[in-house]
Amino acid sequence: MTREDDVYRIAYRIIEMKDIYYRIALSFCGNEDGAMEAVSEMTLKVIEHAGKLKNADAFPAWSTQILINICRQSFRRQKRLVYIDDLESEIADPKRYDENSMDVRVILSAVKPIYREVIVLKTVLQYTCKEISSMLHIPVGTVQSRFDYGMKVLRKKLGEKYNEEN
Repeated sequence: MTREDDVYRIAYRIIEMKDIYYRIALSFCGNEDGAMEAVSEMTLKVIEHAGKLKNADAFPAWSTQILINICRQSFRRQKRLVYIDDLESEIADPKRYDENSMDVRVILSAVKPIYREVIVLKTVLQYTCKEISSMLHIPVGTVQSRFDYGMKVLRKKLGEKYNEEN
């Protein structure tokens, strides 16, 4: 098989998972532009390093790990700058999101990234704690404690939002 065949096969797998990649990147980056940039960079890195993947069944976890690492690097570079204008424009556009998905995004953004990544991987992508542990290179117990603590913070935020509305 030629390198060109490999690139097409990889591109096809990425296209199959594009929505998942986008949701992961959006949850980390907090804005559409950052998410799209992260997914694009991940695509290039996956194609560039495809020869390193030994087991084709591991592709989803491997490519997701690359995306998470890119999002983390981007986060470190930006040093958590939040551009109010960007956030306001996203919130103000009612065609983009329904009320519930926007609430989840806003509430998730209140959780620190180390907890948010575990919550997204476990609840949205339904990876097991063992798989997350392998992807993030941390012990299974740490994955579970980050998940539990992050969910505790989310419950608190949801409770505050509910009390504000009533």
